[in-house]
Parts: sequence; structure tokens; C-alpha cells
Amino acid sequence: MADDPWAEYRNAEAPQQAPSDPWSVYRSPGTASPVVSTPGAPQSMTASPEDKYRAAAIEERDRALKLGIPLQEGYTSRLARGVGMGWTDELMAAGATPFEMIKRGLTDPREAYRYTKARENLRGEQTDVNTRGALGTGAEVLGSLATGGGVLGAGERAAAARIPFTAGAQIPANVVNWGSNVAKGAGLGAFSGAGEAKDVEGIPKGMLMGGVLGAGIGGALPGVATIAGQGLRTLQMPRLRDPQNIAIEHVAKVARDAGVEPAEIVRRVADANAAGQPYAVADALGKEGQRKLTAMAKVPGPQREAITEALVARDLNMPTRTGEEVGRALGAPTTARAAQDELITQAGARAAPIYREAEQHPTWSNRLQEFISDPIAQQGLRHGVELQRLRTVGTDRPFRPQDAMITDFNAAGEPVWSGVPNMQTLNTLKTGLDRMVEANTDTVTGRVNAQGHAIMGFRNRMLEEMDAINPTYRRARATYAEPMQVRDAVTTGREMATRGRAADNIETFRNMAPPEGTRTVAGVNPEQQGVRIGYADALRGQMERTGNLPTGLREKSTKGAQELSELSLYQGPNRPGEPDQLRKFLNREEQMQRTSKAALGGSSTVENLADVAAAPGGGDALGLVSSAASGDAMGIVRKLAGMVPGALKGESEAQRVAITNALLSRDPTRVQEMADRIAAHELRRRGVNPWTGTARYPVGQ
Repeated sequence: MADDPWAEYRNAEAPQQAPSDPWSVYRSPGTASPVVSTPGAPQSMTASPEDKYRAAAIEERDRALKLGIPLQEGYTSRLARGVGMGWTDELMAAGATPFEMIKRGLTDPREAYRYTKARENLRGEQTDVNTRGALGTGAEVLGSLATGGGVLGAGERAAAARIPFTAGAQIPANVVNWGSNVAKGAGLGAFSGAGEAKDVEGIPKGMLMGGVLGAGIGGALPGVATIAGQGLRTLQMPRLRDPQNIAIEHVAKVARDAGVEPAEIVRRVADANAAGQPYAVADALGKEGQRKLTAMAKVPGPQREAITEALVARDLNMPTRTGEEVGRALGAPTTARAAQDELITQAGARAAPIYREAEQHPTWSNRLQEFISDPIAQQGLRHGVELQRLRTVGTDRPFRPQDAMITDFNAAGEPVWSGVPNMQTLNTLKTGLDRMVEANTDTVTGRVNAQGHAIMGFRNRMLEEMDAINPTYRRARATYAEPMQVRDAVTTGREMATRGRAADNIETFRNMAPPEGTRTVAGVNPEQQGVRIGYADALRGQMERTGNLPTGLREKSTKGAQELSELSLYQGPNRPGEPDQLRKFLNREEQMQRTSKAALGGSSTVENLADVAAAPGGGDALGLVSSAASGDAMGIVRKLAGMVPGALKGESEAQRVAITNALLSRDPTRVQEMADRIAAHELRRRGVNPWTGTARYPVGQ
């Protein structure tokens, strides 16, 4: 035929159309393709003995296709072939031989192996057809690299080799290792070439070709892997080495080591800042957070200045911040002196009408005359009148003694009276004696000296006589004494803060009953409230003098903890298992002070050095300092050169600043965003399966 270029070579009687079934020459009589029938199939098998094995393999494949059984003839098989270095079909055939013997009732394993090997050969041929092209070839090469790369990279690196019969000449270690890789590659190539051979006769040729190709790959593969790895790292730098990503990784590890969940970080920071405390993420993470912030503070850079400024500022405000909270908890918003002045003013206003009524009753006796005649009474009257005079200065009212019996003053300034002293005289004397007692009382400790105690005894005995004679005066004095007793309780509270055992102080506090004839205000005992005022005043004074949290406010102080629990007005409700609001506030302040001490302290312990080395660029900084300290000039040069790659990758300074900002975060929105990113990072790191919920690592690991 004119359109058939092979016409002159054909047998005139041979059909020009090839059979549509490529496996027809191997089929047993009567078999057909699962897709196209093959009428021209041979009526009998006259081929070599292997043909029956191949025919059996084709029959099995046809049956599997008719039944819809999936066949492994795709890219997975191509990849597995590469992993097996060409020996996958032999291994699979050998593994299936015992089952083939049982299946066909054979006793000769060699015969069974021929059937299984024919099946694997058929599968391999169809796999090549299904995966022809660059993708299939790449899958097989990738499998080979997985096996070959492991062999080439296995074992210890060789050292430099001495050249025999030379005066100490050596072959460099990198050359020795390169030669080792070439030898390994040649061996792997020969092994793979033998596996790819179709029959025994083809094994030598396959080994030779495979060995030559393997040697070339073995010599080039380490360099290619290095370049490829560096290229991949370069492509990943913008994402993986981003300072914000690095910060999340570091804070996530700190939280994991501290055993603090991201949601708990948010809650701790939010609770503290709601209470007016500059509590940061580093504080919420406890000791692990302190250590990480300390590592950032020990490495030179802008982050160290930021840490110093933040911690110093909040430490300076600690006395005011904590003093106000203690005052709120104990119902003492002002100083004890201001509270005492307010109490005295209240006392005068409430008792004045009753005193005026008492002045209308005659109050005199021989015993009272004895008191009046004592020299101390003259001093008391002088102080009493002096107080009256001072109260009129600047009021546009002329000074006149309230006691009508006082008509003049002698050369010593002491009052002179005529007639029998009345109630006004005695009350003026009592006021003057009160002032003399105050003059003999220490303003800081509240202690009364011996002179003051003697005057107090004189005054109290005189008042007992006056109360017996004039019951109205006794009632007026009781009204005035209520706030004055609170003033005395203030002194008791001051002493409790620094002295006595907790059990004794608490018992004294509980036994304080409201003064006779008075009631509690909003359920608060006035005298007990005086103790609270004094207790708070003493603690505030300690903080203002030292700038530190007093021992009585620290969690480990048994005395302070028990007394504050009794005196505090914060009595709940509280979260189950948690202390009251005051104790939580104080615990946070103590935690912040520990953070400041760790980060701003000057001690360089082994623990600090380990933390610094774990920081981005910290190891380089420590090595540089070590070389400088030892005078190693070349070491300094090497360290500086080694820090260049880190700088090119964005490490060190930018990352430390990002980590520091994360640890010092207080803004609720930013802390919540950080917690969300930490949670997402932990899921990725643990390898959580979103469908099954299983993970590569348990929580906390």
C-alpha cells in the first residue's frame, strides 16, 4: 500500500493491523482482555516455560480488574521502588512465595517464586506505563535519595588520613569523607543496577552502569544537599526568623515549662491590672518568666534599657500603690494622725451639748479640793486655758476664759481664780491634763513615758470623783470618750503590726467591745476600726521608709498573714481555693518585686548564664565576653565573624526586643492576641490531628 512505509517488508498475507490487546501473545487459550476481546489469541501455548507464569499473572490481574480491586500501579509503587533501590519486586516476590505455595499446592519454592516474580514484573511494567514522564521519574529518584542519603550521611565523619611512606603528610578530612561518599555511592549504584536487571545475564551490566552513576551522585550529593538546605532556609527566613514569630516560640516554651496555659496568662494579667497593678506577662509566668526576662536584661541592647525603665518605674510606685490597697482593705484611707484629728473634732461636736448641761450642776468635794491644790493642777489649768486662747486666735473674738472663776494670771502665767471652782474649772483642768499626757507620748511608737503615766493616774482618779458627784458629766465624758478610745486603739494597732504573736494580737482585737452606750456603725466596731487604722499606718510607714514590701505583708509571714486575714474588710466572696482580694494583691506585688530583683540584680550565676545562652544571640555574646576577658584576640575575631550570619537572619537584637515586649505586655487586647498565637503554636508543635484530636506530644511536653 502506498500509505504504508513498511509495505515492502511485510508478508503479503500478514494482517497490517496489530492486535488491540498488547498482552494477547501471553494469554492462555480462551482468555480475553477486560476491555477489548482478542479473537486472534493463540490456541495453545508454545512459548518458553516462563510464559505460563506471565500468563498466570495476566489472568490474575484481569480478574482483579473485573472485581474492582484497586491495583498498586501508581506513583506510590514508583516511590517504593526507589526506596528499595530496584530490589522491591524481588523482595515482594520472595515474601509472597510461601503463600503462593499454599495457594497452588506446590512443594518447590522455586516454582512458587517464578509465579510471584512474574506478577511483580507485570506490576512494574504497568506502573511504568501509568507513571511515565518526569513526575514518575522524580518519585523514584526521591525514593532512592531517601535511602542513599541515609547511607551517605550515616556514621561518624572520618578524620584526616596519614599518607604511607611520607614524612607525616596527610589527606585532609574533607577529602577522606568525599572519597567515602564516592565509594558508598558506587556500592549503592551497583546494588541498585543489579536490582534493575531483567534477568541474571543483565546483572553485570546493571551493576557496572549503576556503580558509575552512583559514584558520581555520591560525590556530588553532600554539596547539593548543603546548597539546597541553605536555599530552603533562606526562603523560610522571612517567616521562620521573623522577630514576632521567634517571640511567640520563646514565650510559648516559657509557658510550657511553667505549666501555665495561655488562657491563665490572660486571666492573671487582667485581674492584676483591674486592681491597678502594672502586672506583666513575665510576672504571670512565675519563675520561668523571671528567668527569661533576666536573660533579656543581661544581654546588651535596647531591650535592656526598656526592661530597666519599666521595672524601676513600677518599683518606685509600689509604696503608694500598696499603701492605698492596704488602706482600702483595713478601712483606713488616710494617715493615723489625720484620723485622730477627725475623731477629736467629732468628739467635741457630739459631746458639747451634754457638757453644757453638766455645767449647770454643782460639782465639789474635799477630795476634789485636794486635786486642785496639787501643783500639777496649776500646770493643767494653764494648758487648758492656753488651748482656749489658741482657739480664739484669728476668729475676731476676744479671748475670755470660759471658767468664770478665773479672774487673773500671775507672773508665771498660771491662772488665778476666786471663789469655789465649778464644773468649768474642773473641765478646763481635765483638758489641760490630756494635753500634758500627749506631750509625754512618743509620736511614732505611741508609747507613754513615766511622767505621762503618772499624770494619767492623777487625771483618772480625779475624773472618778467628778463622775460620782455629777452623773451628767459622766455621760458627756463617755460620749466624748468613744472617738478618743478609738485614738487609743490606733496606738494598739501600730504596736500589733511589729510586736506580739499573731494569736495574742487577734484575741485582743476580737475582745474589743464597743464603748458603753454606743453602737457599731454599719457593723464596724469603732475601737476595732482604730486598731485597723494603726496597723495600716505602721505598714505604710515601713514601705515609705524602705521602698520594699514589709515582712508583715509577704506571703511567707505567718504572723502578718493571720493578722491581715482577721483585720481585713475583704471577706469575700472569693474563687474556691483562692485567698481574699488583699492577699492576692499582695502576692502579685511580691511577685513583681521578685521579677525586678532577678532582672535588675547584678549576680551572674550559672543559671543566669544558661538563660542568656538560650536567648537569640546570647551564646555569641557570652563567647565574645569570654574571649575578651581572656585576652584572646583571635577568639574575638572568630566570635564577631560567627555573629554575622545571625545578624543577616534577623536574629539577636530584633528578636530580643520582640521577646522583651511580649514579656512586658500588659494591655488586655495584646495579651489576648499573644495567648491565641501561643495556643496555635502549641497545637502545631504537638502535631495535633484536627480530625482525631490525637497529638504527637501530650499537653505540656
